[in-house]
Amino acid sequence: SPDTVAERIRAALTHVPPERLVPAPDCGMKYLPRPLAFAKLQALSAGAALVRAEI
Repeated sequence: SPDTVAERIRAALTHVPPERLVPAPDCGMKYLPRPLAFAKLQALSAGAALVRAEI
């Protein structure tokens, strides 16, 4: 979910400055059904937008 992604990005920001952090999916998307893969990418995008609005 976007909230989970945002939490993980916030945790990463305690170790990496925002200008060096690039949220991206890890490997494993190749074998997912296309709708699920797109849903995961949408959650990643929405979670990043949540954090971006905070900083």
